Amino acid sequence: MMSKTFIGDFIGDIHVFLLMVLLASMTAFTTAFTIPILPTSVPHTPLHSPSHPILISNVLTPAEANSLATSFYDIYSNAILPMQTKIDQTVYHEDVPLSTFLNTVNTSTHTSPIFCFAEGLLSDSPLGSDLTSIRDSVFSPFDPDWFQSFPSSIRPTDCVVLSGAGSTSTLHRDPFEWTGTSLCLSGKKTWRFIKSTPAIESTLSMKRVPSIAWCEIDLSAGWESPNTLFSIVDSFVPAGLTPEPKTSDDLRPDIPLPEGTEVYEVTQNEGDFIIIPKNWIHQTYSTVSSLAVASQRCGLGDVKSVMEHMGERAGVEVELPEEFEADDMEGILGRVLEKVGVEYDEDELDG
Repeated sequence: MMSKTFIGDFIGDIHVFLLMVLLASMTAFTTAFTIPILPTSVPHTPLHSPSHPILISNVLTPAEANSLATSFYDIYSNAILPMQTKIDQTVYHEDVPLSTFLNTVNTSTHTSPIFCFAEGLLSDSPLGSDLTSIRDSVFSPFDPDWFQSFPSSIRPTDCVVLSGAGSTSTLHRDPFEWTGTSLCLSGKKTWRFIKSTPAIESTLSMKRVPSIAWCEIDLSAGWESPNTLFSIVDSFVPAGLTPEPKTSDDLRPDIPLPEGTEVYEVTQNEGDFIIIPKNWIHQTYSTVSSLAVASQRCGLGDVKSVMEHMGERAGVEVELPEEFEADDMEGILGRVLEKVGVEYDEDELDG
């Protein structure tokens, strides 16, 4: 049976236990920066779009996750991927075969991390279809992914994330106000989340960044910060040694956060599934090499904000009623696509 780790909610009779966990996590830190870690195990039921980040453990067994990872490495060994290497705060980009990346990623460290973010690699592949089925099984059949009603040319694609030890994602908030997901197939990574507020976005100098999901088509934009939640804490490092964190406890934000800011942390292991609702700023850190597949969905709780976001980017007024039907969304989507000059088959909007 699968279990859910809810980040941020106290539930019923385990209130006292969770409070003890929270207090223990607070006293473990010597700075004002506190990380509540709330492990809540409950029977699995299909989810609707949640309002807070959730980790669902063991969506895949370790053997199932490793099998999918092995299939990925076999199928795409010669695929050309965009490898990123960060040296002295400068990011270098190089397109290399997956096999070359795998031979190189073992040299990744906190000070010289290696990372790959490959958008669209799994499109139209059996492996991609398998991963979609796994992801869909988590959510309620009564809360479908409305992105599947989008024309294929603008439907968001899965992204393969290959992370070397010591690498981080950017500190960001997703475009579209959609629900993001991540399925870990090998290794593990630490996630940190902050609920977005004007004060937080100002402190983190969040800037709008156009989405890369549709190349030149400007349909969405996310938010990105130049800061990090995973900066080295220990200022003393013996001469000749490179500072390398042993666990996430060794890492802190690189700037002070507003008083009362709650930063939530969870470790994602192979087979674990993360759900990131809209309006949550997040960042990942890999203590070991990892392979994950990031995706997104537009559930019933996301449709209104997604349509309004697209309308804003395209300059189209959007009025989606609270009780909407498929025809309402399809009409808005058609006007948005016409405004930005995207050709599509009208039959694709009948999905």
